[in-house]
Amino acid sequence: MNAIGVVFIKEIRVLLASPLLYVFWAATALVVGVFFYLGLSVSPEPNLRVLTINLGVVNVVLLPLIAMGMFAEEEKQGTLEMLLTVPGSLWRIVMGKYLAGMLLGSGMLICSVLCSIVLAWLGTPDWGAIVIALCGQALCLSFCLAVSLFASSLTREPLASGLLAIVFLFPFWIGGRILEGVGISWIQTLVQDLSLMEHLIPMSKGIFDITDFLWFVLGTGWFLWLTVQLLEGKRCR
Repeated sequence: MNAIGVVFIKEIRVLLASPLLYVFWAATALVVGVFFYLGLSVSPEPNLRVLTINLGVVNVVLLPLIAMGMFAEEEKQGTLEMLLTVPGSLWRIVMGKYLAGMLLGSGMLICSVLCSIVLAWLGTPDWGAIVIALCGQALCLSFCLAVSLFASSLTREPLASGLLAIVFLFPFWIGGRILEGVGISWIQTLVQDLSLMEHLIPMSKGIFDITDFLWFVLGTGWFLWLTVQLLEGKRCR
């Protein structure tokens, strides 16, 4: 088995033994149920618009619970040094942890798929819009997990890394709203382009734009790359 598979299986076992994972799953199921109901009550047609937007907020606040110990706990327990001595690229270690986080964090996607089935039972939803909204949820999950992994590699304290991840993600969530009073239009445009919600909202409506897709993919890749670079620095110490 290659390094990615070994790290993946190890991380799955560690996360399944953590009560925080079950807190995340329970909170996600509750939030999905509440916002799915609210979405049905405010929209005349069956869709996942309200649910998708609010799951973006859930990712910002709750997803760091899963990732906060992935590197921080390893460093705290003294096992990170041994992990970094494994021959080969550190990408394999980072990807193993990332894929484990994606698998266990995808509980919200499963809940959303179940909601889609309910929509089909209640009426005739636009399945193209549903699929795009689900893709938006998956891309948002991927980006927030990559940021959380980077935050976990910065410190040896899991709680501190979780809070740090929320601090990193908060500006991406709030976006241009923090500069509404600023009269410089190009600054507002730049901040809005960097906003997670500016790219998630169109997908929640079933609108696919390659720019939004690339924002999430490149953002995820950027933070995973930063994580690898940080670990490379620790390996060379």
